[in-house]
Amino acid sequence: MWSRNLVFLSLLVASVPAYAGDEVALGRKLMAENGCNGDCHTSRAPDGDPAKFFTRPNLKVTSMDGLKRQVARCVAGAGAQLNPDDIAAIVAALNTDYYKFK
Repeated sequence: MWSRNLVFLSLLVASVPAYAGDEVALGRKLMAENGCNGDCHTSRAPDGDPAKFFTRPNLKVTSMDGLKRQVARCVAGAGAQLNPDDIAAIVAALNTDYYKFK
């Protein structure tokens, strides 16, 4: 009986989705691997600092939906081969690090 419960518990734990922290870490990794914060953001950022691109006073992204749309546009414009889960991870990372939308 005990071993059957342990097997059930193991299967249950394995079926739980990844933690949000894992998604954020993946998003940061994907941004680094795909050149996000590279020349494109540097050329548009105050003082040439790509991190300031996301914190400048005249942000065009003002909502979570807007962030999702902008990331999708950036990915398409850069020609990055990312799937929807990858894009969601990048959105999660940007929201955690900069935007703080609910």
